Amino acid sequence: MESKERVTDALLDLIRRKRNGETISRKLIRDVTDCYVELGIEEDETPDQVRSAQPNPNAKLKVYMDHFEAKFLRETENYYANEAQAFLEHNPLTEYMKKVLIEAQLELFQNEFGALLEANKDDDLARMYKAATTFINKNEVTSRSTSQQMSKSPELLAKYCDQLLRKSSKMPEENELEDMLTQVMVVFKYIEDKDVFSKFYTKMFSKRLISETSASEEAEVSLINKLKQMCGFEYTNRLSKMINDTQISKVH
Repeated sequence: MESKERVTDALLDLIRRKRNGETISRKLIRDVTDCYVELGIEEDETPDQVRSAQPNPNAKLKVYMDHFEAKFLRETENYYANEAQAFLEHNPLTEYMKKVLIEAQLELFQNEFGALLEANKDDDLARMYKAATTFINKNEVTSRSTSQQMSKSPELLAKYCDQLLRKSSKMPEENELEDMLTQVMVVFKYIEDKDVFSKFYTKMFSKRLISETSASEEAEVSLINKLKQMCGFEYTNRLSKMINDTQISKVH
């Protein structure tokens, strides 16, 4: 097998894994496809032939088209044909039509989500969440994967909070930090397993206190109060005791 074929097969495997939900570097995929384009001139042409030939705008795409694009299009067609068949085996045609219509507008959903989150449009975010829950999170295709592994959303949100509240060279201003914590609570509202978030957040919060790497005690208290307001006293009882103990120890 030629080296280009091995590279193509490896690249198609990365794309297939990304489609199946794995975290794959998009930059790696883009860099490899760029290399195909840069290879350009047909390998069987001599330098003299190249110099004497008329400029061909498609010449640089020759290797890309022959060694990657054709195989990529076949793989893409086969992949989605298999996905459609698997979906239709467990769902009526009407559900398949809903799935196709939603996926056609997925980019619009993704772009609009950021704007709604920035503007604190809670009602609109709630409607978008319900739509995604109905047509994405509750169908047979996604339920197979979500049932096999716990959602990482609570852990990721806790890590994001840790980044915001930990001392660093890129610490936001106090007002900006408060706005970011308010946005955190918008996302937190839609996390189903809030106990998992609490477990990860408490562990990271404890490390910040022990290592004295907390960026702002006021910001720490602010987020705890926000969590208390949404989930009640019991949910934040341990966090409140920890920060109270820290404040008392500073006095003494």
